[in-house]
Amino acid sequence: MEAFHLTAGAIESYLNGNPPNQTFVQVINIKKIPNSSATSTSLDKYRLQISDSIHYQPCLLVSSLTEKVINGEIDRYCIIKIEEMIPTNIQGRRILLIKGLTVCRMGDSISQVIGNPTSLELKKVESNPFVSKSIQSHPNHPSELSTYSDSCNTMNKLLPEVSSVPNMSMEDPNHTRISPISILNPYTNNWSVCARVTTKLPMRKWSNSKGEGQVFSFELADSSSIIKVTAFNEFATEYDGKIFLNKIYYLCKADMRPANKKFCGNSNHEFELYINSSTEVEECLSNTMNIPPISYNFRSIDELRLLPKDSQVDFIGICVEVCELVEILLKSKGTQMQKREIILADKSRQKINCTLWGVDATNFSTSGTPIILIRSARVSDFNTCSLSVGSNSSLVINPETSIARELKIWYDTEGNFVDLESVSTKSAGGSYIQTFSDILSAKSSIPSNDKGDIHTFRAMISLFKKDKEIFYTSCTTDGCQKKVYKDDLSSLYRCDKCNLEFTDFKYRFMISMEIEDHSGSTWITCFKESESILGISADDLGKRFENDGKSVIDAFCDSKLFSMYYFKVRLKQEKYNDESRIKGVVLSVTTTENVVQDCMVLLKKIQSFSLIP
Repeated sequence: MEAFHLTAGAIESYLNGNPPNQTFVQVINIKKIPNSSATSTSLDKYRLQISDSIHYQPCLLVSSLTEKVINGEIDRYCIIKIEEMIPTNIQGRRILLIKGLTVCRMGDSISQVIGNPTSLELKKVESNPFVSKSIQSHPNHPSELSTYSDSCNTMNKLLPEVSSVPNMSMEDPNHTRISPISILNPYTNNWSVCARVTTKLPMRKWSNSKGEGQVFSFELADSSSIIKVTAFNEFATEYDGKIFLNKIYYLCKADMRPANKKFCGNSNHEFELYINSSTEVEECLSNTMNIPPISYNFRSIDELRLLPKDSQVDFIGICVEVCELVEILLKSKGTQMQKREIILADKSRQKINCTLWGVDATNFSTSGTPIILIRSARVSDFNTCSLSVGSNSSLVINPETSIARELKIWYDTEGNFVDLESVSTKSAGGSYIQTFSDILSAKSSIPSNDKGDIHTFRAMISLFKKDKEIFYTSCTTDGCQKKVYKDDLSSLYRCDKCNLEFTDFKYRFMISMEIEDHSGSTWITCFKESESILGISADDLGKRFENDGKSVIDAFCDSKLFSMYYFKVRLKQEKYNDESRIKGVVLSVTTTENVVQDCMVLLKKIQSFSLIP
């Protein structure tokens, strides 16, 4: 029979926190740990004695591997390859926990112990103040497996799953007890983790029926797993300035709760941590625990087209175009939100729309061509294919990585001079300038849902609809734009949405206007963006209207007739008297004084013509 070489010294390496790249060991004994409860329906657990030909050590199998023992795949004297194994202390005993393995050779083909393994010294365990000092003996031969009945019952109670394994510790020069993230659970006492910040999300505001405040969260990762950490209100403010991306920290004494999988980002941990007044966070200045660097799984644009909607991806690209910042109303919350669209390109010679929200949209610089790294971007089917930087995403501008430098060199030497193919139907959410004839010819393709389609037109204002008021009286509550009605008896203004009465109101624009280009015209409705056209706020014009009458409104409107603008409009189909018609609402308005943009539009138009000799 061909000799099989075990990985000598592997067990000691695992206990010291330095596992070898490949580990082959022999199972020299197997013991069943019965369920402590007679009514329990969970599988029995098994404790193995493994040998690397130099030392032997007790170990436990996670529940998912129990079936391999039951069906005989794992038997005495078999050779196994360790895929994942971590050390832990239970009842004062140093035990290894096997989370993944592959059986290489069955035991009946070997039928003996390979080498002459001896018990590993427990001096490292005994020197740890967190481990019981009562352990003074250990079996002297692999066949002498003590029953440890009390320990077995305790392990059976504390080890229903992998995530429940308590008290795993590794030594660190600055912190006596360091627990891998993977074993954290509410039953783990006196734990402390040493991990790297792999994702830091911007602080944001929250509000619900219980009140309002702010929240800040980040993700910590070590070699075993990733976990999300969240701080609310005053803790959010404090730790937002303490925590930095890619740095390593010690953290302990945080609350632990079941993870909300909807907001867990990259973490697949069963629990998440919440910072409280007792939480301690300290930066680890030297990577003594060998915490791995941040790892990304970047996807190229041509791969994004094949992914299902709402997939979470890591992406890196160069920003080739930045659109104007717009403010939209979130119907679900009734609040305003800042939004900006950018176009990103990569070496696949393609480009894709990416939507930024809130602080990311507001603070994004409109100059240059920066490298953009997004962790956990969401793939959307909006505009065929696009990316969105959501609440679980983190954005880094000009990261100091080799792949970022390579991408910058590619763009400066090649990408800047090629025609990039867009995988989004309308570049940057409708920044591609279209004519009314283009839209009318494809009228049937305009959706009837609330989202509609976004289009950009270069058009002039040909008519204002003046047979009704161009503004209305609205609620003064922040985030509410509903119309208020005056009660003749109380002289108060009532908002049905807020169910409140006010002594005053706000004027808000709601102007219907006709815009046209050389190919046709359409009617649109303009709300807050009307201020950019008329050059005056709704409140100011409303007060002048109260004093000077309708003539002041006519003067402002007439002065803007036949003026050219870029209109970004949301179009959708509606039915009125069983007749389908297109409704347009203005999202943003900009002047046509941008000579560079006008020239780019003309160049694209010229390139669309085919010259016949």
